[in-house]
This record gives sequence, C-alpha cells and structure tokens, in this order.
Amino acid sequence: MTSSTPAIISFVGKKNSGKTTVLVNVLRELKSRGFNVGTIKHAHSHDFLMDRPGKDSHRFYDAGADAVVVSSTVKLALLKRTAHEPTARELAKTFMGNMDIVLVEGYKTQNLPKIEIFRRSAHDSPLPPDPLLLALVTDDSLETNSLVFATSELSELVDFIVDNCITSGLSSTGVISCRSDSS
Repeated sequence: MTSSTPAIISFVGKKNSGKTTVLVNVLRELKSRGFNVGTIKHAHSHDFLMDRPGKDSHRFYDAGADAVVVSSTVKLALLKRTAHEPTARELAKTFMGNMDIVLVEGYKTQNLPKIEIFRRSAHDSPLPPDPLLLALVTDDSLETNSLVFATSELSELVDFIVDNCITSGLSSTGVISCRSDSS
C-alpha cells in the first residue's frame, strides 16, 4: 500500500436523491476513459455486515478476530475492528493510494470537495450551502452560485471531474482542490 492521497470527491445529497446512481454512472465513465477509480461508501449502521452469516470470514470476525482478510486471485476484502471511525481521506490514503481518484458516497459533514445530487421529486430543497461544494447535479432549475449539471449531462460532469480533479489537480482553475491532504 502506498501513502499518497489520491484526488477525492464526495457525492452527497439527501436520502433517495440518486447519489448511488450518479456515482455508479460517473465511475463507469471514468473507467471507460482508463482511470483507476476507488470508491468509499459511508455506512450509517454501526454494525453493518459485509459478509453473510455462516461464511468463514464472518465466523472469524464473530469469534473476535481484530482483522479478517479474504483474498482471491481477483479481489481482496478486509474487515477490521476500529477504535474510531476513520475519515474518508484516511481510508483513501491507507487503502487507495494507487488510484487516480476516489469517489465517496456520503461523509457530507467532512472536509471534502463535494458534488451534491438533488432531485425535486424527492425533496423540496438541496442541502444547506457548503463552501466545499464543487457542483450540483439536478433535475430542476435552481437559482444557485454553484456550477450546475443536469442529470442528463453525465459526460460533461465527468469532463469537469477529469479536468479539475484528476489531470490538473485544480491548481489553476480556482476550484476547490480534490487533492488536499487535510482531513
């Protein structure tokens, strides 16, 4: 594992706003363009299950293992007990240093650059203003100071992410940095 921190963007929004759908579509498009992409999903449940009861890894963890790794020729999974919830940046730096970008779902209160997803049919208003908001993806016409992409403008959104977060590092664009090592 490397110690570099890749570019990172958090996809945020209220429940049922379409965060996962947008993130999956952005992920697919970035992969089709040849980028190495990692993802982090914030789980609201403190005791979520990653493995099914009865499987060996689940049995090891239930028996008290502090860490369980499941490995095959094509994937690796880690279950590890923690004393505190790591930040998305800590996770990206520890586990995804070789990625071009890490797409995060959630962590809306952390100090991360964000893309908000807002659907008028699901909610009356977007989240409160956030100084780290890079853009808003919506199916509605809103009065906002943020950069806005229609939900149908996936290619344009990915162009924005590539130009401002992956290739340029945002040094000359004036947009919030996706590569900050602060947490």
